[in-house]
Amino acid sequence: MIRLVIGEPHFARRMRSDTFELMTDREFHQAFVRISYYVDFKGAMTPQRIDERIAEEVRTIRYFGEQGYWKPKTAEAKANELEKIIGTAFAPRAIATARRHPNDFINLDLNFGRSKAIDVQMELTRRLREMLKRRRKGGS
Repeated sequence: MIRLVIGEPHFARRMRSDTFELMTDREFHQAFVRISYYVDFKGAMTPQRIDERIAEEVRTIRYFGEQGYWKPKTAEAKANELEKIIGTAFAPRAIATARRHPNDFINLDLNFGRSKAIDVQMELTRRLREMLKRRRKGGS
């Protein structure tokens, strides 16, 4: 299993254009969640918009490094790691996964943003558990 974690030293070296296409859904989901910590994907429903959002976040991270909000080396490393994702199969795979699984975190994140997506997913999980609990009891 390839671990794609922002901040991992080998992240940039493992990034190739076909990496995201060869991942399982679970691995891609983990990578998307890690990347969405930094990038706000709300409303980005095309691969071009996703790449633009990543590029915008790269500029922001570099600015924070230059202004002293973050350590310059840390900011540059994070910016370089995110920059490697632009133009790869990450954006098309995110869109395809979002269309295939409408209640998945990736689709919710693209539609509502990260914090709202977490809330919606928790609500869906709560409803599912209540429904399963009623079925086990034999209720309606």
